[in-house]
Amino acid sequence: MKFILANAGINKQTLRKAAVLQTSRIVYAKITFDFAVTQVRQELDGVLNGNKLPSVDDRRLFPYTEAVLHELFRHSSLTPNTIPHTTTEDTVVGGYHVPKSTMVFVNQHAANHDPEVWDQPDKFMPERFLEASGKLIPNPHEKYLVFSTGLRKCPGDEISRVILVHFMATFFSVAEIFPDPEAPPTLDSVFNLSMRPKELKLSLRLRDQAFFANTLNELQRVSVPVRKTMDGHWHPDGDTMTELLR
Repeated sequence: MKFILANAGINKQTLRKAAVLQTSRIVYAKITFDFAVTQVRQELDGVLNGNKLPSVDDRRLFPYTEAVLHELFRHSSLTPNTIPHTTTEDTVVGGYHVPKSTMVFVNQHAANHDPEVWDQPDKFMPERFLEASGKLIPNPHEKYLVFSTGLRKCPGDEISRVILVHFMATFFSVAEIFPDPEAPPTLDSVFNLSMRPKELKLSLRLRDQAFFANTLNELQRVSVPVRKTMDGHWHPDGDTMTELLR
């Protein structure tokens, strides 16, 4: 699968940095909202039976997993404000006059935590994105903002969701994460254009050594380079993985 993204302002480096940021948030969710990830693992095991890796095509089979990702987006509001835009003409927004050439930001955090829209907005509730039947509701309200909105919405919106759902399904199929009891995680974040968790200390354990060995064989079969480090551990090669392991 190949994507031509250069003209959209998205390049390999941009995707790599986004992947690292989003992955840190997923790890953060695991060690902060363990009850949700327990249900994610139950959903994955029920579909995969512990003997195969998920594929992108399996996404529709993991509604709770994707609901956790959506709630993680909403709860963390990892991009609290959009990048600046400028009005091209005089306009009125919500009864307020906005002159031409005014710099405008969208406060996504305020929208994602509006108590008039979200019940207990500061509570982590993946069920917000599920119907009673368990079917996914990908966009329950216009005030669910992650990648901005309208014609200037980030073009990487959908591909980011596809990649991250697949990453979550793969990661939690093969591994478990445990926080450092001497340095428990907090909800504090480092503020920037994108919010990121403060330093996380954790340990990782494979769920099933035999299954992981089969995973390595599958990666090698589809020509994903795999290397063994000096500490005796196996890792997929690549700059993104290197950044994640730092």
